Amino acid sequence: MIRTFRSRVDKFYHAFIWIVVIILFYCFWHHHIIAAITTLLVLLFGMEALLKTEYIISTEGYLIVKCGFFPTYSIKTDDIKEVRYVTSCAFAYALSCDRIQIVSKNNATRTISPENTDIFIKELKRQNHLIVVLDNK
Repeated sequence: MIRTFRSRVDKFYHAFIWIVVIILFYCFWHHHIIAAITTLLVLLFGMEALLKTEYIISTEGYLIVKCGFFPTYSIKTDDIKEVRYVTSCAFAYALSCDRIQIVSKNNATRTISPENTDIFIKELKRQNHLIVVLDNK
């Protein structure tokens, strides 16, 4: 069974979208066309990320990560050795500061923020029971 998990979204992300909308109206009101177009593009990327950030655990043994217009990447669940709880606001395929970091066997890390973190990790462990979960809360 394919499981799809949406990204957790913090209040700051919603505030960011509203601030961009206000700036967009201001730019249109005062006929700042270049600034309005730029702001509209920022809003477009922000809304696309908000609506289309998801994490898919496939039956073929892959974790597929999608985030708006950004490139999709996948990780073989058998290659995941560790999952850590982290708090970070750095750029990642996540819309929340409460995240999990996935460490693969070659020590590459990816950071995501699924809505139901515990269920997400349980599904990962169902496909790869060797995954170690580190709780850094």
